[in-house]
Amino acid sequence: MFCTHAEAQAQWIIEGPVPDEITSPVNFNGSVIVGKYNNGTLIIRDGGSISSTRGNIGDGDIGHPSGITGAVTVTGAGSTWTNSQILFIGSINNGALTIENGGAVNSTTGFVGQFDGSTGAVTVTGPGSTWTTNDELNIGEDGTGTLTIAAGGSVSSVSGFIGDGVGSGAVTVTGADANGNASSWTNSDGLHIGYDGTGTLTVENGGAVSSTNGFIGQFEGGTGTATVTGVGSTWTNSEALYIGIYGAGTLTIADGAEMTVGTEGSSGVMIYLANVTGSSGTLNIGAASGSSAAAAGKLNAASLEFGAGTGKLVFNHTNTDYDFSTSIARPSNAAGQGTIEHLAGSTKFSGDSSAFNGTTNISGGTLYVTGSLGGIINALAGGTLAGTGTIGTGSSSITIGNDGRLSPGLDGSVGTLTMTGSLNFASGSTYVVQVSGNSSDTINLTGTVTIASGAALQVSGTATAQSYTILTASSLTGTFSTVDWGGVSGYEVAYNETNGTIRLLRASGSQSAFLTPNQSSVASVMQTGTAPAGLISAVSGQASAQRAEALQQLSGQSHADMNSGLVKINTSVNNTVNARIRAVTSGVAAPTVPVLGYGEEKKTVTDDRFAAFEKKEVPADPDRFAVWANGFGSWGQAGATDGGSSTGMANAGMLAGGDAIITGNLRAGVFGGFSRSYFDDSNSKGNSSNYHAGAYAGTSWDALSFRTGLSYTWYDVNTKRSISALNETVEGKYDASSLNAFGEVSYRIETAHAAFEPFASLAHTHLKTDGFTETGGISALTIGSSTSDTTYTTLGMRASTDVNLGPVTASLRGSLGWLYAFGDLNATRTARFATGSSFSVTGTPLDRNAALVETGADFSLTPSSTLGITYTSQFGKIAQEHGANARLRLQF
Repeated sequence: MFCTHAEAQAQWIIEGPVPDEITSPVNFNGSVIVGKYNNGTLIIRDGGSISSTRGNIGDGDIGHPSGITGAVTVTGAGSTWTNSQILFIGSINNGALTIENGGAVNSTTGFVGQFDGSTGAVTVTGPGSTWTTNDELNIGEDGTGTLTIAAGGSVSSVSGFIGDGVGSGAVTVTGADANGNASSWTNSDGLHIGYDGTGTLTVENGGAVSSTNGFIGQFEGGTGTATVTGVGSTWTNSEALYIGIYGAGTLTIADGAEMTVGTEGSSGVMIYLANVTGSSGTLNIGAASGSSAAAAGKLNAASLEFGAGTGKLVFNHTNTDYDFSTSIARPSNAAGQGTIEHLAGSTKFSGDSSAFNGTTNISGGTLYVTGSLGGIINALAGGTLAGTGTIGTGSSSITIGNDGRLSPGLDGSVGTLTMTGSLNFASGSTYVVQVSGNSSDTINLTGTVTIASGAALQVSGTATAQSYTILTASSLTGTFSTVDWGGVSGYEVAYNETNGTIRLLRASGSQSAFLTPNQSSVASVMQTGTAPAGLISAVSGQASAQRAEALQQLSGQSHADMNSGLVKINTSVNNTVNARIRAVTSGVAAPTVPVLGYGEEKKTVTDDRFAAFEKKEVPADPDRFAVWANGFGSWGQAGATDGGSSTGMANAGMLAGGDAIITGNLRAGVFGGFSRSYFDDSNSKGNSSNYHAGAYAGTSWDALSFRTGLSYTWYDVNTKRSISALNETVEGKYDASSLNAFGEVSYRIETAHAAFEPFASLAHTHLKTDGFTETGGISALTIGSSTSDTTYTTLGMRASTDVNLGPVTASLRGSLGWLYAFGDLNATRTARFATGSSFSVTGTPLDRNAALVETGADFSLTPSSTLGITYTSQFGKIAQEHGANARLRLQF
């Protein structure tokens, strides 16, 4: 040991072949340098201590030999080295620091592997062994640095940096002492792994790391890798975790370890993956892609967000029931989509990830969605999509690829999987369905399902019900090429393209007696034995085909069909009122509506000499105020669905109203009226008396027009049903009401030969039907009250032109439109017999899409008379409706 300069200010340089040992307190007001010109070794033991301003292990100067090594060991309880300033381990040359058996080192800042070409290594091991820095701790700034914390040792710093500058750093926190005290690294501020160099953090075998924010792959050029593995191993961030901000970051949580992340301020997001374009961030649960699957670790974080870079969430684990409750939030950057890769294991997505708009690829194991998951979902070869939650959004595409599987429910139990978007079964894919007693796996899809040739259906379990609905969708295309019944016998697969339904139906011998959902609902009540005894005996004694027909009649489907008919009455009211508004708001192709105008009463001349000055009679002015009356009527038919018969519909009525100019081009009025409607099918019929009242308004700005109306309708409904199996006729009577609103925007285009009017309209009906009880026999039903909300949008074009037909001038008009309906299209009523449980019955659905056609002509017979003829029709996949109207207007 020797010193240069005065000891109170000098450098204390320790070097030589013999280690210097400190076993008693030494106070030195200067720098302690171990290994500057030659190798040096310092041992502080047996309660010895050094107090210095700065420490440097493995120093050197330009021009002096490289490869110099300095080594310091602080060992034993009470042995300390305290630096009031910085401690360098491997500043320019090579440095090693070992803190063991209760030794302690303190400094303001610590650098391990500081400059390019240097190497620094620190080991803190054993219970009570500590290294404390009051500022940052930098492992591998521009050189190479390693830090190992083991066997209960601990390191404390304000902020930690692993792989700063162009250097590389590696930190391993491993194990615990004999009393179970974890080896630990505690940061009161952030932990930066791969700040802009290469950094690696490994927490294993029960080690513990804590910090406020965590950063992995922070700046461009930075590469950070963190692995938390082993039961009892933890990394806890009290705030957020960033994996790949501008650089490349990877975090792996495996083998029972726990990663805990808190919240970051008002954003509420806990984990960010690949924040900006050009960055990459990967979070592995179990093992990385390309590696063998490993046991999963636990992630404790409420939310995760993908940024604009390349972000991946990888599940490659061996667990059979791993719960992933972290929600994937909607990215703050629209470009943030990210990818979820499920490679092995069984994972339950129990969080709310409906905002996720990236892609999920399941190429191994099973992904159970018990919460929600948005975006594009692909079940690829070897992967299974399952669960009881909600999958997709309106724009989602869900594809079951070749050797991929879709299996609603959970392992060993049936369930319903709700989907939104399009579902596609590719050739070689399999739809796996479990049945259990009266229940089965089901998919409820709001969207379209397409089944390619070569797709398969696999059924397993114990079946007892007459039928099972295993898929419902907005539309259905294709059928499964093969069916593996898996021990289930006596059933067949039924496809209904009209309402997008796939069912398993019980077959009877060579003659299939398929039960529809309505029939199955009644049969279920019969099977319980609680229905009226006469019903059970009458139905059970029939052959299978007749039994299905009896169940259909008993279901009371016509009551649900009536609901659909009552909704459609409002369409006639809307069209009639809208025709009146179009006639006074420059509407193209508006039909003639007879009106009465207002004129002041003619006054008697009081003095013939002043007759020329008397106020004359003012002629009627229908543009100022007018009253009108108009009849309407239609007839049509809805096709048979789900075992029912086709339903005929007709209605006719009259509306009368009055309107006036309110201000400028704004005209408003009120109306009222009455109509009568009729419904019938092969076993039932009904009618309703309908009372209408409402208000309307319309205005125009040059070529642009707006029309709207609001109406309320009271229905007095009477029904009669024939139940041939019991030779009974049951009757019902109930009230209903509806609130209806519509609005339309149009634009008038004039040409030399014709006028055109593109238009868009929106209408909504809220229908309420009262409950009632039928009379007439044991088959009489008690029907519960119901409500429904149905919305119609229409886009179309109207046109009109005038032609001369000899002495008669005619105005020809027509329109074409596309109607799209949504909301409650399938009318449902709840019913029960005098005894037994309630069941649901569904009526013929309203068409989601329909074509609207209207054509007509007004003929000017004389200057004071006009004959108008109008034909309207609506064509849908299920129903068709037609209407005709003739008007004669005479002026006096």
